[in-house]
Amino acid sequence: YLTSVAQRYSKRYSNKNFFNKIFANKLFARFSKSSVDAQNNPNIIVVGHSKGGNMAAYAAMRLDATSQKLGDLVSKIYSMDGPGFASDVVDTSVFANVSSRIEKVVPQSAFIGLIMDTGVPYKVTFADSIGLMQHFGMYWQIKNGDFDYCDCVTPRALAVSKAANEWMMNLPFEERKRRIDSVYSIFSSLGYPTFDEMSSHWSEVVPKLLKIAMHMDSKTYELIRSVMSAFALAGGSSSDKKS
Repeated sequence: YLTSVAQRYSKRYSNKNFFNKIFANKLFARFSKSSVDAQNNPNIIVVGHSKGGNMAAYAAMRLDATSQKLGDLVSKIYSMDGPGFASDVVDTSVFANVSSRIEKVVPQSAFIGLIMDTGVPYKVTFADSIGLMQHFGMYWQIKNGDFDYCDCVTPRALAVSKAANEWMMNLPFEERKRRIDSVYSIFSSLGYPTFDEMSSHWSEVVPKLLKIAMHMDSKTYELIRSVMSAFALAGGSSSDKKS
């Protein structure tokens, strides 16, 4: 019994800090209804990519918190390069019960799945393309009916995710929300409606991004500078692809 909860509910940017609570609640309602019908075949697999991976785990946690009997019907949660959760938005005991069933896969150099790391082990797959474009599953390499796994993510991905996590995780919730809204405003003002369009114009994006960020508060500017520096210092694009 397979329940696919979402690839992405939007291909466009969202300033809702990686998951929209209202959407996730609707997702949970549909999921719990289908779960009741599946009790004679308790093999529910929840799948999602990017924000969908985050929501897959969130919906499973909601289900488990409401009824552990129903929650236990979920045998596996696949998060494909999905970000994690800040510690102040999840019940740690519920997450502990669900986390062992999460199987997470991230590409070598896209850092989305490393943001808000909750300690869930992850596998790393080779991917065509470079940098942020590896986030898109169509570039992930396949071998013998599975992903073509490698040992670790690139230093660039680790450096960028570290900069983003340090910026976000040490802030109170309301302050984090305000600053994430500020970063969202910066990216949306660039004029590229999707991440793939932004990535394909990266040489134009960087100077625009830094110029706009100069007018933000110092912490937000530091984040933008850290991310740009991480990309510059962590090696060239040739290390992002399988040779």
